[in-house]
Amino acid sequence: MALLLALYVLLIITLTGLAIYQHHTSTTLSLPLSPTLTILTILLPLLSLLTTSLTFFSSSHPRKPLPPLLSNALQLLLTIILSTLFGATLTSPYLPCALQTTWRSLWTSHSATPIRTIQDSLSCCGFKSTKDMAWPFPSSGNNGDVSSCEKQFNRHTPCAGPWEDALNKTTGVELGIVVVAGVVQLLSLVVFKTQRRGGQGKKVWLGRVVEIFTGQDDEGQGRRPLLTGGRGHSEEGRYIDRGVEEEEQGGHENGNGYGGTSSSAQTPTQPDDNNSRGGPRVEVSHHDPWAGAERV
Repeated sequence: MALLLALYVLLIITLTGLAIYQHHTSTTLSLPLSPTLTILTILLPLLSLLTTSLTFFSSSHPRKPLPPLLSNALQLLLTIILSTLFGATLTSPYLPCALQTTWRSLWTSHSATPIRTIQDSLSCCGFKSTKDMAWPFPSSGNNGDVSSCEKQFNRHTPCAGPWEDALNKTTGVELGIVVVAGVVQLLSLVVFKTQRRGGQGKKVWLGRVVEIFTGQDDEGQGRRPLLTGGRGHSEEGRYIDRGVEEEEQGGHENGNGYGGTSSSAQTPTQPDDNNSRGGPRVEVSHHDPWAGAERV
C-alpha cells in the first residue's frame, strides 16, 4: 500500500509539472488556446490528490460522505469538459484559420515581442512565407524591406507549419494529462476501497448480497432465528447453530423405544425470568405413543 501511495503521489507531481510546462509553452508561443483551459489542466491532478485525501480521511466517518462526493463530481465534470474541448481543438478544420487570425492580430497591433519570440523559438520568419507579416516590421530604418528577417537571421522557413505543429503537440499533451488524471483517480479509488476491505475485492458486492439474503457468514455456516419476541418482539433474537440443531435431532431419533424421547426432553422446561416479563417461552411437547389405545 505504501508503494502504491508513493507511485500515486509521484504520478500526480509529474502530471502537474507537465501541465505547468505546457501552460508556459502555450503562453510563450501565443498559441490560440485559452489560458483558462491550461490552468484548469494544472489544477486537475491536484484536485485528484485532494479527492483521494478526502476519501481516505472521511472513511472514519461513513455518514458524512459529502466532501469526497462533491470533489469527485467536480473532477468528473472538469474531465469531461476539458477532454471535449481539447479533442475538438485537435480535430477542428478551422485550426489554420485560428492561427492566421491570431498572427494577424499580433501584426496589426505591432506586438513585436510575441512575434519575435515565436520566430526565435521555432527558427522561422513570417507566417505563410518569410516575408508575410514578419518581424522586424518594415520601417524607415530598413527602407520598408519585408525580407529583413530572412536576411538578418538567415531563416528560410515560414512559421505557419511549425506553429501549427506546436499547437497540436500542446493540445495533445493537455488532453493526455486530463485523461491520465481521470484514470488514475478512478484506479486510486478502486485500490483504496479494495485495500480497505482486506483485499476481498471479488466478494465485496456479490458476496455481501448473498450473505444478507441467505443468512450465511464467511465460513458458510448458517444461523437461523430460534424464536422471535413475544408481544413486544424482544430486542435481541436468539439463535442456534445448525450443527447443534442436527445433534439434538440425532439424539431424539436414537431415544428409548419407538418415538421415545431423551431424559432431558422429558423434564419440562422451567420458565425463566423473561416469561415473567412477557418474553418468549419455550416448552417441549410430550408425545405419548400409546395415546388413544385401549388399555387392558
